[in-house]
Amino acid sequence: MSWTPEERFFMVKFYFLCGESASAAQKRFGTHFKIKKKENLPTIQTISSWVNALETKFSLLDANEDRTGRPKTARSSENINVVEDMVTDDPNISMRELAASTSMSKSTVHRIVRLDLGLFPYKIQVHQPLTDSSIVRRFNFANEMLTMIEDGTIDINKIIFTDECHFHLQGYVNKQNWRHWGSEKPDFSRIKPLHPQRVTVFAGIHAGGIIGPYCFPESVTGEKYHSLLVNKVLPAMYDKEIVSGYWWMQDGAPPHRVQSVIDLLDQNFYGRVIALGYPERYGRGMAWPPYSPDLNPMDFFAWGYTKDKVYRSEKHSLDSLHTAIKNVFSQISTETCAKVIENFEKRLRHVVASEGKNFENLIH
Repeated sequence: MSWTPEERFFMVKFYFLCGESASAAQKRFGTHFKIKKKENLPTIQTISSWVNALETKFSLLDANEDRTGRPKTARSSENINVVEDMVTDDPNISMRELAASTSMSKSTVHRIVRLDLGLFPYKIQVHQPLTDSSIVRRFNFANEMLTMIEDGTIDINKIIFTDECHFHLQGYVNKQNWRHWGSEKPDFSRIKPLHPQRVTVFAGIHAGGIIGPYCFPESVTGEKYHSLLVNKVLPAMYDKEIVSGYWWMQDGAPPHRVQSVIDLLDQNFYGRVIALGYPERYGRGMAWPPYSPDLNPMDFFAWGYTKDKVYRSEKHSLDSLHTAIKNVFSQISTETCAKVIENFEKRLRHVVASEGKNFENLIH
């Protein structure tokens, strides 16, 4: 990896200013040049070699640079112009595509985009359109929930957030690759397409860990959902002693709203239910607001995390897909779950601040 004399001087300067600490200087370098990934920073060994070169040779130049004439660099004006033209033509282009198209290394392209062009990678958000009534319901729900949290009526560490998600064998949308390079944050979202689904997975998350996952071989119906809760989910929860004093959350999907499911939840949680249709029948609990995956930890964390892991290698059968899904969920630590649940309260405050509207484009 090539580093300019200015970058080397900055690093060595802060090496001494930070009490001859290479790691501290490395952090200052990353902050100054806005390089977030540690693998894109000069290594500790590289920093040590620069310091040694300065102390022994009184120079920060490499041997092939320490001569007269114009120094060679991949970040030439010509290369910078080429990269700028490509990013202008396609702001959603990836670093890998840029590197392949320009025959430059990925690190060189990244430094041109970040340091020479001053552009930033903005993550494109996916969200559902909100109706006026759903905006009001989201706003009211967030206010009510925050009030209950503050007065101790509800403990967010004792909420079981649940959801279903489709996994398929071929093709998926990797939202981690959705980036728009620009000097200003774009005011748009990419539409989420529909794909044929092959298996449906049910799972839950709370501050103490994961529930499931459980796979449906076919589409989910109210009868199948009720059977899953009775035969697998609730017995496992009772074994872990996470029913008494805990709240159950589910969204407004049709299988969740059948009468047998609503009755079953009341029998086991008695009022500690956050679900569409539940308060209307029993006069207690809370209704989950529509179009609010940005509030459900299963949506804003778990599904994206597991799919990124599951689809890193191609799956050739449903059995291998099931196994991969279970393995990834089993690797999610209790500490991670606790941090994710903390984020729920922060997101409630974002809903209030945005008056019920979508807010994820404001926090990423």
